[in-house]
Amino acid sequence: MSAEASVTLRDARPWDVGASVRWWRFGASDPTWARDGDTLWHAHRTPDGPVSWRIVPGEGAVRVDAWGPGAAWVVARAAPLTGYHDDPSAFVFDHPRLRALAAGVPGLRLATRPDVVDALLGTVLQQRVTWEEAVGSWRRLVEAYGAPAPGPVPLRLGPDPARLAAIPYEAYHAHGVERSRALVLGRVAALAPRIAQWADAGPVSLVPRLGAVPGIGPWTLGVLLTQHLGAPDVAPTGDFHLPNTVAWALADRPRGTDAEMLALLAPFRPHRTRVLMLLMHGGVGAPKRAPRRRGGWVRGA
Repeated sequence: MSAEASVTLRDARPWDVGASVRWWRFGASDPTWARDGDTLWHAHRTPDGPVSWRIVPGEGAVRVDAWGPGAAWVVARAAPLTGYHDDPSAFVFDHPRLRALAAGVPGLRLATRPDVVDALLGTVLQQRVTWEEAVGSWRRLVEAYGAPAPGPVPLRLGPDPARLAAIPYEAYHAHGVERSRALVLGRVAALAPRIAQWADAGPVSLVPRLGAVPGIGPWTLGVLLTQHLGAPDVAPTGDFHLPNTVAWALADRPRGTDAEMLALLAPFRPHRTRVLMLLMHGGVGAPKRAPRRRGGWVRGA
């Protein structure tokens, strides 16, 4: 099936789109994503309607193809979606561990996810639970409240916000979501059209408005901005593991606090997000006394 909209972006600099968008997928069982070698597929809703798109890396180029009513909408956002405008060489990692990590993934860029509502719903699901619990709930919500996506690959759209906003707590509980997170998911779902508009206006518009929503605190905002929206200089606080990871990576200390983490990251401003992404991609973790969430950070609100 031929794509309904397509664009090719050319750039000779190192460019690893798979690494750049790695954390957008909520687990290997996420029904909204698929992978075929280096080709990535994703489906979601847009203001123009549902869409499926694929990213096809090539030599010095990346092609984005899209299907469905939202195809033109996504293709118009292909540059931030793929990290095209980001330049990793703008930051010199004056730390031996960071230099080694950067050499291992030279094409890692900060990319901006177009489906911010799905990203936020998935991030809220990760509050105060393990990664496995969160991705299991996400999969079940997608299967119950999503819909088949357009395009040649059998993907599903994320949960319909209008349906999520209308269901009672008991319906969330059946998918492994307790009352506190269910309430936040309902609030996000009810605000979905506004959240999409705020995101289009940029972080300056998005952050204070989301921060005013009960249940969306510094941790949720920090994870959303760093892992999904490519904000270049954010350090999420309130995380269970991240301060320890930073303390271990940058100071060889097995434990750290939020304050110590921020102090260690301060010399890297305005590139703190890139430091954290390198630590995540490198699998850096302090010696642990408690279970660690695979794939990123956990806890907080």
